[in-house]
Amino acid sequence: MAKRFTYTNTKTGRIIFESVEPNYVSITDVDLKVKEKTGKDPRLNPHLIERQIRIVSEPERNRV
Repeated sequence: MAKRFTYTNTKTGRIIFESVEPNYVSITDVDLKVKEKTGKDPRLNPHLIERQIRIVSEPERNRV
């Protein structure tokens, strides 16, 4: 199984980052990827950036 991480800007409703990661990747590692890509740290702005995590099958992981 894999996890789909979706980060959304709560003010605009736009998805700012989306990624499918193996099950062993931690939330902190993905948060650091978000910070690299967007320049915003979701750990410091939890009321501005919403994180959603869903379990997905391996074939879906390979599509993204």
